[in-house]
Amino acid sequence: MSLLSRLEAMLGPSRAPVERPRAPRSLPPGRWIDEGVYLMETTIPLERDEAPLLALWGDRDGALCFDLETTGLAGGTGTYAFLAGVGRIGARSIETGQLFLTSPAFEEAWLAALETLLPPPSPLVTYNGKRFDVPLLQTRRTLHRKAPLEPEGHLDLLHLARALWSARLPSCRLGEVERSVLGLRRSGDDVPGSLVPDLYRDFLRSGDAAPLEGVFYHNRMDLVALALLRDRVALAMAGRRGDGAELVAAGRAWQRAGGRDEALELWRKAREKGAEGALECLARSAKIDHRWEEALTLWEEALSASGDPSVAVELAKACEHRLGDIARARLWAEEARRLLDGRRPLMEGPEWRRLRGEIDHRLRRLARKESGLPRERV
Repeated sequence: MSLLSRLEAMLGPSRAPVERPRAPRSLPPGRWIDEGVYLMETTIPLERDEAPLLALWGDRDGALCFDLETTGLAGGTGTYAFLAGVGRIGARSIETGQLFLTSPAFEEAWLAALETLLPPPSPLVTYNGKRFDVPLLQTRRTLHRKAPLEPEGHLDLLHLARALWSARLPSCRLGEVERSVLGLRRSGDDVPGSLVPDLYRDFLRSGDAAPLEGVFYHNRMDLVALALLRDRVALAMAGRRGDGAELVAAGRAWQRAGGRDEALELWRKAREKGAEGALECLARSAKIDHRWEEALTLWEEALSASGDPSVAVELAKACEHRLGDIARARLWAEEARRLLDGRRPLMEGPEWRRLRGEIDHRLRRLARKESGLPRERV
């Protein structure tokens, strides 16, 4: 059974009769594109910093910011979009187009109109769009026998926001990142995303669009946030914004994406700022390259700065397995145990016991090696 057939079996035919709704009231300024399809256009000034493209993560020249408002936040085949926001980023502004679906009866016309606002294969900038917005839109297009969207690039900023700031923020929801990283504050016109589906259902019953003004504002501000966050993330990944911790996190993101040289440059900058974790990252890089003496020097410096027992364990491993210096390895393992014991009041019991067990096992093995005894049987 085809995907369309399975969806229609669950939801009913895509062209099932739907009662024609009353003409909506109190819509904000805009124009009708088709029956039941209304377009609102706004130009919003932006103070932007020139930033490089995040090409490795799907960013492309001319990418359009894209955000949907839907009838449900969990997704699934029963959820559909009723408002699509598209933002074209300029040097000092963003031009937004918001395509509003006044009734599910007109969804096919709405999808067709969206193609003019978001002409394929336009590259996209989204926030969680790879898991939510685009798959939802693909499902609705399939139900109406339309070809899937195939953007030529898709930068989903949620993944990089998590890489950069998850350790310091209570969550990486777009609203939290706006406030804590971008310093943006929305007006009282905004509505929480959790209320959006209910407000649209109320509109379908009443035909009064006035209560949706906060939803339209919310969608526009999401587009503004995407444009500004794209620049902010790009500057962080280039090492031009952010503190030492952010440089360390950006380096790790580059490393995961295969940008080893970029990662090393960022970690060196973070080291100059005295950032926690920078020395460990540089030491691991030296370890990968088998530059063991350099790695040992970096780990020793990191241990002096942080007192982290896991760094002492790395020193013990390198001395034992790479340098063959068992006595030196034992000294570092003993130092790891001493440092871990000093942290016991600050650590949870099971985690402390696990690490203590690993270090004790290492010490027993090193003692047998030094004495020439055979390996311990398990």
